[in-house]
Amino acid sequence: MMRIKRKSALDFVEKRLPSKEELSSADVIYSFSHLNHRTNSLLIEFHGLYKRLELDYSSLSACRFLCKQIPNSIEWRLGLTVLKMGCLHRCSQVNMFVDEVFKFIVSNNFARNQKTDVIDCSKDVFHLLITYNNQIRQTIFPQLSSLFIFQCRSVSDDYRDVLLFPVAGGSCMRTFTWNACRNQAHHGKALFDWLFRYSRRLEKFDLKMSRNEDGFELTHEHTLLNKYDSHYSLMQLNITVLNLSTLHILLHYLPQLECLDVYITKTFYSSNTMDQNLPRNLNYSNKLRIFNLRHISIIGLDCSCIEQLIFQFHHTLEDLSIFVKHDSNGMIDKCFDGHRVARLCQKLPRLQSLSFACRLQLVERPSQEIFDGFIEAFRESYWIDGPLGLIRVCVNYHQVFQLIQIYSLPYKFSENIVYCTTDLIDVKFNVNEQENTIIRRNVPMSLELLWYGMKWLGVSFVEKEKVPVAFFDAIQYLPGRNKVLILSSERGILPDNIENRLQLTHFSTLQLRYSFDVNSNDDFQESIRWLRLLPHVKCLYINSIELKCWLTERYRCQYIDTFLQNLDQLYIDCSDITNLMLNEALMIPLFTSLVKRYDFPKLQCLCFFMCKHISSSWNNINKWIDFILTHLNQHKLKYLRFNFTEKENEIIITTESACIIDIHRFVSENQISFWMERKY
Repeated sequence: MMRIKRKSALDFVEKRLPSKEELSSADVIYSFSHLNHRTNSLLIEFHGLYKRLELDYSSLSACRFLCKQIPNSIEWRLGLTVLKMGCLHRCSQVNMFVDEVFKFIVSNNFARNQKTDVIDCSKDVFHLLITYNNQIRQTIFPQLSSLFIFQCRSVSDDYRDVLLFPVAGGSCMRTFTWNACRNQAHHGKALFDWLFRYSRRLEKFDLKMSRNEDGFELTHEHTLLNKYDSHYSLMQLNITVLNLSTLHILLHYLPQLECLDVYITKTFYSSNTMDQNLPRNLNYSNKLRIFNLRHISIIGLDCSCIEQLIFQFHHTLEDLSIFVKHDSNGMIDKCFDGHRVARLCQKLPRLQSLSFACRLQLVERPSQEIFDGFIEAFRESYWIDGPLGLIRVCVNYHQVFQLIQIYSLPYKFSENIVYCTTDLIDVKFNVNEQENTIIRRNVPMSLELLWYGMKWLGVSFVEKEKVPVAFFDAIQYLPGRNKVLILSSERGILPDNIENRLQLTHFSTLQLRYSFDVNSNDDFQESIRWLRLLPHVKCLYINSIELKCWLTERYRCQYIDTFLQNLDQLYIDCSDITNLMLNEALMIPLFTSLVKRYDFPKLQCLCFFMCKHISSSWNNINKWIDFILTHLNQHKLKYLRFNFTEKENEIIITTESACIIDIHRFVSENQISFWMERKY
């Protein structure tokens, strides 16, 4: 028998592994699992095959195979320590995995009770078992220490409980991450019950909600009824909560917390007292060092609730970040001026790092004296040469939204959109640009720092506003890549020949929130000029009305054609499609273009969202899906999704795929999605 040395075995595997761009780790495992036993043994010995599995970017065939293997293979069940699954485009990875766990648990239960001749693996049977048989809740992955779930589809209570108990219920669990999708806040209580009653050794808990959705809620009454005890091992919490009361309740039960990252979704109406529904004897961690309040929105004059919360950790806090939206009912806001923020920081003796952003809603443009007063407060000694050193601050007034925005620099709140003025006249810094900054590429350092941590840039224009050259000179130097540019229906009037002078290469996503006036040739031409400035955009969000206009004009305008050819993701807002005629007015030219070889040569993801009136405006949906599946050799689509605004029971999809495609179809009461991979 031939002996293979350790080094040679590694070389044998590594030389045959495709590059990272070609295959995910799950696909590599899947590929080698189809070779022979000896190769599989080498992978187990040298690469820890059964230790870590990341399904999130796997192929469909690998995902199907491994979802079946993981619960049914004793090596996977006893060896798996890290499991990561779920992806925005790959529909129902989580559901696919849970289905196989369902089958394993039910069949195993029947086998244990010697009823192998009448095995029924239906979900109804599992529901009865998990409800009335505590043994079913025992983990089947005893070594699992880290679970990462990106939930792109709604899950039932039973699916949730499978993930919490048979999958994540082991004593080795240390890191738990759950990124929830829309309309999943009702799972919050069950997730909190699992945290405080069943995961006593967990060290890091991430529970986040998708954008613009209500966060998770926990009440004091619920903790008493379910007999919560303090959690003494949890040190890091990253969470999206509904309100400030939920945060206080959570903190009461987390005495060892060291790092807190929280996003509060519900607007808080200001009060100088704590919530009357909260107990008076709340406890707080005496070890919290890092506090990132990623979002809080307040209406009213009194914002002392934030100071009260921060002051609970004044003896230990070292790193503080806070993002606040404040509507002071038309009054001049003094809650977040430089004087008050400085006084708060001076009460935190261990503070080493401070980042903040505040968005103040006004009802009219402030006088120049008031506007200057905001920035002057940040020119005092505490901000220039205080205990934290120089803290650069930017104050900006947005003339369209009537907002005053105050940021410390560099800007660190990447998930919150930065709205900027186009003339940059009302952007002021607390440091004199000429004396105290270095000019780089004709852009002040302070302005570079404003762009530094920004991912989302929203630009709004007044009607027929002329956009100055200085604006483009500034934003073309945004550092990094994969930025998101958001434009409204007004696109402004761009400088002459600007598209030949510069390119905004750092933007990879363009969001067009509303359609321009499709009857105006001037508006159309200005929109085209924006496309010429964005050569690296791969992902487009667009209204159905504007897209229809583009499709009509693309063959007469090479710039539209070039832009569309570069896309790999297209998201279409269908809220304006209210009848079947409007549906076909968009879908016929779109699908006709889709199957032309050079019209969308790179498009892999196509999503229709905000679809209304399923039974009328979209009663032809089978026709469009059938078109996609029967023209597979004429387009590159891998992911197709329809999202509906209402729930109806009339979504019935009977279309079957051709034999040349591997397809996973997911149909719910308000969503249809397809994950398609061709078999070459």
